[in-house]
Amino acid sequence: MASRSLITALDIGTRVIKVLVAKKSSPQGEIELASLIKAPARGISRRGVSNDEQLINALREIIHQAEQESSLKIRGVYLNVGGSRFKAIPTHSLVSVSRADREISQEDINRVLQAAKIINLPSNYEIWGVVPKEFIIDDQRGIQKPLGMKGARLEVEGLLLTIFTPYREKIERVVTKAGLDIKDTLISSLSSAEAVLTSQEKEKGVVVVDIGAGLTKIAIFKNGALIWTAMLPLGSENITDDLAVGLQVDFSQAEEMKKGLKSSFSPGRSKKGKTAPGEKEQMKIIRPRVEEILEEINKQILAVFHRQDLPAGVILTGGGAKLNGLEDLAKKEFKLPVRLGYCSKISGLEKDISLSTVAGLALIAGQEGPHPISIFSFFRKILRIFIP
Repeated sequence: MASRSLITALDIGTRVIKVLVAKKSSPQGEIELASLIKAPARGISRRGVSNDEQLINALREIIHQAEQESSLKIRGVYLNVGGSRFKAIPTHSLVSVSRADREISQEDINRVLQAAKIINLPSNYEIWGVVPKEFIIDDQRGIQKPLGMKGARLEVEGLLLTIFTPYREKIERVVTKAGLDIKDTLISSLSSAEAVLTSQEKEKGVVVVDIGAGLTKIAIFKNGALIWTAMLPLGSENITDDLAVGLQVDFSQAEEMKKGLKSSFSPGRSKKGKTAPGEKEQMKIIRPRVEEILEEINKQILAVFHRQDLPAGVILTGGGAKLNGLEDLAKKEFKLPVRLGYCSKISGLEKDISLSTVAGLALIAGQEGPHPISIFSFFRKILRIFIP
């Protein structure tokens, strides 16, 4: 098999590392699953790499398992970045159209995007890329592809995606020391969105919420464009911590309790019809934390949009979204339609919402040419995808 048809997605989470190996089956981005391995994470936290050697060894072990299962040799990987040291910053810029006939050229688009990156950044942060939300030509808003149109002024409203430089450098260095070549680095919230969203949802207005162990990732889309993305330092691990403290059990016991919950947050919606012994106390402990996470997510949503602008609602995905009854509690908090987000675009992954990030990484890697939401590493590929 030609090496260019092999795709390896590497999702390094705070609790679990996932490797998905796939074969590219068409130029349209269709891929065939060859191997999927999940293993406990070591040497990583929500703040970044905490122990180089532990993480290097964990990566070598999981890659070896993936090679054995797929019977393929793995060297190049597509890596996610999802640490809390990622920030999105609104940006705006304006340039005069350079041609005498006022036709907007690719050079004009490049200049306005470059001007959007002129901003004072927090110390040790670097620009990952600029994502246009819309272009504006002579005060006419809502333009997605200005190339060839005519006007005197070209503006862009967008998002600057930035990352804490030491975080990026350290995680990339560790992955390289594990013997892997990083083909590209992508932002995990957008990878999740690629796996679970339809083009219609992105057009209508939708929020993707990926609840991981240590972080909750949010991406908001409208008119087919990314409007906002953020990462919150809250996740399902906080729920486990609350159970451990409240019931005075160790973390592993609390984790098993959480995973085994049959009760729902909504009365009468438990999987077995009745609350199991002890679960009433557990639900009483975890409900305030779940409500806190949903409230923080809702603040992010309402800071950007009114509810009526998001008719496609909220899609919950990630391992932390598996709690029974979370959809109902989220509907109450968000006052929007809510569904669970599974990846139906890769056969074999349709039943596990914890795989959205690694699946989205593979799907984006399988695309040829421009792609509407992928964020390729600014240091290797200068955002080819958002420039018409």
